[in-house]
Amino acid sequence: MFKTLPSIDNFQTAPTFSTPRIFVLRLKPLDKGKEVALLVEREERLSRHEGEVTEASLSFHYQVVSDEVLSRQHEGGEFSASYDAWILGRPHVRLTSTSIAEGGYCVVDPDWLAGRGLGTFFMNEIVRWVQQWPEAHVMPVKLLASDAQRDNKRRRNRFYENFGLAFEYEDERRVAGQSAPMLSRELTPLTEEKQQALGNKLEVCSLNRYLSEHAQEKEALELERRGLKGQLDTSSHDLERAYSNPFRWAITTAVSKFVRGY
Repeated sequence: MFKTLPSIDNFQTAPTFSTPRIFVLRLKPLDKGKEVALLVEREERLSRHEGEVTEASLSFHYQVVSDEVLSRQHEGGEFSASYDAWILGRPHVRLTSTSIAEGGYCVVDPDWLAGRGLGTFFMNEIVRWVQQWPEAHVMPVKLLASDAQRDNKRRRNRFYENFGLAFEYEDERRVAGQSAPMLSRELTPLTEEKQQALGNKLEVCSLNRYLSEHAQEKEALELERRGLKGQLDTSSHDLERAYSNPFRWAITTAVSKFVRGY
């Protein structure tokens, strides 16, 4: 009996993730553009001692596999998080790096993908993952003034605040600072309403469905190509006849048009 490959199977033994390990993320078109497809792989690493998880890391690696601009294909980026049960004498999680000891912040690479819901989608998966350890302390997320250019400041701040993070800003401009102390259980995954709104920007698609759709599209294009080739061959044959015997071709064409009534 056929069974779906484990890496692209939607079945989950625990509610930690809402996606399979390998999937396609389809970003809805902007204006009159085309959709952008990203191939995504989730990588999770766990270290245990006497049955308990002592260290863990999570990464979502993504790569552009379909875009109207060929030079953009194969571009990509990463979102990551980590957990450590013993650092600073108590459990901690970090929302922005696979290393609990290193800082970091979320950034959408390449930058032309910004504003399409990508960061919100991955951060929601990360927040759900770290809430396996509800009493873990959240390592500070730092906001840099260099990342607060033009409209980006409001979008950046709102992005983190959507997940329950509160910030201690350096001044009233709210361009730099770091998140206030909090526990993992105090983070807030997206509500159903916000997930529905996010669905207007992107869609999770299984890899086998995506490949099946492209195979069908390729088959349809091949049938269209054959039809156009047949028309071209017929036209080429008619053109050769016209060159070889223009008088006969003209008489034949005139008679044919008369019979058809135009």
